[in-house]
Parts: sequence; structure tokens; C-alpha cells
Amino acid sequence: MSLIETLTIDVGTSIATLLLRLWLKDGGIAQNVTFSSVSDIAKTQTSDMRSQRQAVRQFEAIGEKVGESLLPLFTSSETSLTEDDKVDVALAVKSTLDNITGEILTQNYLSPSNLTRALLTAYPSTKYTFDELKSTLYRHVVSELCEYVVDIASQLPVITNEQTFVDILKRETQILARAERLLQETQREREQLSYGKQNSTPEEGVKLEFLKFVGVEPLRQAEMFLESRLNLITGDNALGKTFILDCAWWVLTGNWASAYPIVPRQDTLEPQPSIGFRLGRKTNTNKVKTWTYDFKKEEWLPPTRKSALPGLSIYAQADGTFTIWDPAKALLAEENPFFTKEASYAFLRFSQKDFLNGIQEDNQGHTRVLCNGLIQDWVYWQNDLDQTRFVEFIAILRKLSPHPTEPLVPGLPTRTAFDVRIMPTLQFSYGDVPITLCSSGVQHIIALAYLLVWAWGEHVETSRRRRKAPQRNITLLLDEIEAHLHPAWQRTILPSLLDVVQILSKETQTQILIATHSPLVLASIESLFDETRDALFHLYIKPKDGQVQLDKVPFIKKGRVDRWLMSEEFGLKHPRSMEAEKAIEDAKALQLQRTPKQQDVQEVSDRLVNVLAQDDDFWPRWTYFAEQQGAIL
Repeated sequence: MSLIETLTIDVGTSIATLLLRLWLKDGGIAQNVTFSSVSDIAKTQTSDMRSQRQAVRQFEAIGEKVGESLLPLFTSSETSLTEDDKVDVALAVKSTLDNITGEILTQNYLSPSNLTRALLTAYPSTKYTFDELKSTLYRHVVSELCEYVVDIASQLPVITNEQTFVDILKRETQILARAERLLQETQREREQLSYGKQNSTPEEGVKLEFLKFVGVEPLRQAEMFLESRLNLITGDNALGKTFILDCAWWVLTGNWASAYPIVPRQDTLEPQPSIGFRLGRKTNTNKVKTWTYDFKKEEWLPPTRKSALPGLSIYAQADGTFTIWDPAKALLAEENPFFTKEASYAFLRFSQKDFLNGIQEDNQGHTRVLCNGLIQDWVYWQNDLDQTRFVEFIAILRKLSPHPTEPLVPGLPTRTAFDVRIMPTLQFSYGDVPITLCSSGVQHIIALAYLLVWAWGEHVETSRRRRKAPQRNITLLLDEIEAHLHPAWQRTILPSLLDVVQILSKETQTQILIATHSPLVLASIESLFDETRDALFHLYIKPKDGQVQLDKVPFIKKGRVDRWLMSEEFGLKHPRSMEAEKAIEDAKALQLQRTPKQQDVQEVSDRLVNVLAQDDDFWPRWTYFAEQQGAIL
């Protein structure tokens, strides 16, 4: 049998079986499967013969394609290896795949590097009495193969029961398309790699396209396909909105925004919790990468390769802090041996005090200024001969203002008591107010405007020093941006943010991930929502098992804010007080009774009078009924 036949038929069949085993373990099903074929495994998941044949057909097709993709590894290896030598190596790889134990898969199935290490330890090349050349090829093929199958398995849909398994199998073309797309991306990456060494810089300015959570509470199993412009996240408290934003920030930047990183629960049943993600563009999509958690080391293990780099990223957190990550500074650290990762200051965290007063660092007795802070920069920009920054700042402040008739406009700088600095001010109808004395809501929006201008300016300057063009994508993560804002401001803030980056650069695009509790925020975007660029996600607790579910839901216009309050996204039965809601529900229950007691009707009527407005919509429904029952209104 030729090499290509061995790879596509023999090795391909073993790959198909391994891939299905990995997928089932990823879904939490059949934790100890050790069957020898795709058909055997499929029989454990469904009794439907047609579904079993679908499983065999599509997984063996994927296995054949993966096997064929291994051919360049063999043809580019040492020329002294004969065709028979390469076939021997291919058959050894098949033997290794066929003998993988359930224990190895359970402990390593979501980490390509860990799976490779486990296989080469359990089935070393010496087991097959290979010489050095054949051993090198064997190790290389096993390593590449582990990355293939883990990446493909991580992109397959999460399965939870037999019916879901059958439903997924019906989407044959989608599963095959995912596998083919990953193989194409791997081939593209191989063109950028020498033998295991990356010799080109990552693709820059990409967006976050996909998130997957496995065994990381509160989301045990969840997938999230993000859109290129706006991604709204709704749900009750403590269901995971901030958790999603924190994880998104982690996979984008490699840093946790908080001082307390997210770690899996110790009692999780998942042997290897993971956070999967994909960065890319609509026209150039990269593979899913995976951070896996190592309980022994108590740390997240990074993906094996970095092929894409996001654009400038800013995270506005609910507690008023901000974090910024600049890819130009991150690349500066990689390109310049005199810079450490920390010395590039690609990642900065701003407390409320920091954004006002700046950030400094003491470095061996020398003070290094990382950011001047709003107070100093505002006054400097305002008095500088080059007004570029100040004009941008004024324009963004005006854009983020609550109403065109109430713009945020800088006033004249002034001195304040007990502070020798010149203090910037904002104009109000009653006079200029120093920014340190402005309300919490105003300060939060000022901070966002300032850090947008400052971070973009820093990115442009660092890119200029690197003699590179600035990136053309900014990612904004916003956690409850409506906090401290008047309802009128909540109704304008998100539409304004969609346009504000254009003030900094006409060519720059914005991707926004926003978690919100505000129906006004959702109502404000009704006329702008574009299903080709925007998405709405909802978190809720499943009644059957009490687990948190994340769904991508249709964005349906409600027209009025009170209808958003009563939507599935917010879950209220009535846009009224709790007492009014209870009184109305009791009234409806009485109306359904055949012979309600006059005393009960009177009691509910008195309660309704106490909790409802005189022109409430419920009165016409209740008045006639109550009078017929003898109640006095």
C-alpha cells in the first residue's frame, strides 16, 4: 500500500475514531469509551441506524482529509527515508492512535501539547525500534496530529444528550465544513512556519469571533459566536455577564483585567477545563485556540501557536476601573531584546485615582511615567499649539453627551482649594465645575473619552516608532456602561459609542461587547441593530437542572421600554412595582373563578387602588368585573 493510501485509509480511520472519542468527551458523554471504530462508538450514542451511518460517513471523511493533510510532513522530511520507511512511520502512528487509553484522553483531551506529551511517553518511538530519522518524523507527526484533532474537536458543537447527538449528525455539511476550514488554516500557518518555528509576525488587527467554555463555572458548556460590530449580553445577576467579558479580555490580551483571575472550581467534574477562542476576520478566519487549566500548576496553559493579534483593546469595568492593552507595545517587546514584556507597558490598569492623576513606576530609583493622567493631559492639550488631541477630545465628549442641547464642553482651567494643580473644568448652565467635583456618571464618561483619545494616541505614536501603520480595529468591552447614568443618557450612550471611534480614525472599525441590565440600552439600538454585524445573547437558568444556559437570541424590536422590561431578556411580568404585580395577578385569578367571594374582590380592589395609577391600563379590565361582584371602587 502506498504512503498516501496508508495515510488516508489506515491512519484516517484511526483519526476518525480518535476524533469522535475526543468530541464525546468534550460533551461530557461516554467518559470511558475505548471502542475500536466509529461505528462501535456511534452505537453507544443512538439506536438509529441512519444516524450511525451518518456518524461513520462524516467522521471517516474528516479522518481521510486529516490523514491526507499529513502528507507534506512526510514528503518534506529527510530525503534518506524511503517510501517503505515512511509507511512504517505512518503505521506506527496508527498503532499509537488505536491504543490510546481512556485515562490518557480524560486527562489530556483539550490540550494538544499535553496529549502529545502523554502519547510520546506511553508510546515512544523506541517501542517501534526506529532509528533517529524515523523517530524524529514519528514525533513530529504525532505532535501535528494531536493539534489537528484537538482543534477540530474543540470546534464541534457541544452535545448533551442522544437527541442532540442525532441532531448534530444531521448537519453533516456544517461539520465537514468546519474541519475543512481548520485544515486550510493549518496549511496557511505551515507556510509561515519553518520546521516547528514561526518566522513571521502574527496577523494583526483581528476581531474576536468565537468563545467556548468547558468546565468553567458558571458556564459548564457554552459556545458564543460573536459578530463583528456589536454584541449585547443580558441576564440576571450572578449568571456570568462579567465572567464572559473577563474571559474575552483574557483571550484577547493574555492578561486578567482584575487582580483575581478566573479559575475553575475545585469540585468541577471536568478533568481539564478550558476556554476556547478564535480571532480573525470574515475573509480570513483562524483556527480555534484553547487555554487549558492545569490543576497541578494552578495556572492556565496557553495555546501552542499565536497566529493572530487583536487590535487596541479597552475594558470599562462596572466598578469604574479601566484596563487598556496596546498591541503595538506588545509587539515592541517581542521585536526589541532590550524590552521585557512588562517594560513595554502594553497592559495598564486604571483606577479612578489613576485616570485622574496618572500612573508612575519606580524603576531602580528612577521614576518612569506611564500615563500623565486626565488632569495634566487635559490642561496640556487645551493650551498646546497643536490642538489635534484637544479637538478629538472635545468631539468625543460632545458625541458622548446625554443630549445635543446639553453637551459636555470644557470650561476654563482653574485652581481649587488644597491642590496646587491647574484643574480642568466642564461648563454647566450654573457655571464651570472642576472635573474632580463632577458626578460619578459624568466622571465615568469623561474617563472613557479621555482613555480613548490617550490610548489611540499612544498606539499611533508607538506604531510610528516601529515604522508600522496603526491597526484599524478597536475592541471595547463595556460592563454596565449605564451605571450612574440618568435614563436620558442611558438612551443615547450606546448609539454614540458605535460612532465615536470614527472621530479618531475614519478607517478604524469598532467591535463592542457590552453587558447590560438596562432596557433603555436595548431600546436605544432598535433602529441601528444589523443582524449581519450585531448579536444579542441571553443568560438564564435552565429549570430542569439549574445550570446556566447561554443562547444567541433574535433581536426583536419592542418599540417601548416597558415591553423590553417584560421581554425574556429582562423577565418582568409587569412594568410596575412588586406590590402592583402581585395585586394584578391576584385580580386575574379571581376573574377566572366561577363564583368569587365579594369579600375577596373588595380586598383586591382596595389593593389595586393603593398601588395603581388612576389611568392604569388594567382598570378597564377590572372595573366592570368588580362592580358586578358588588365591590365598591
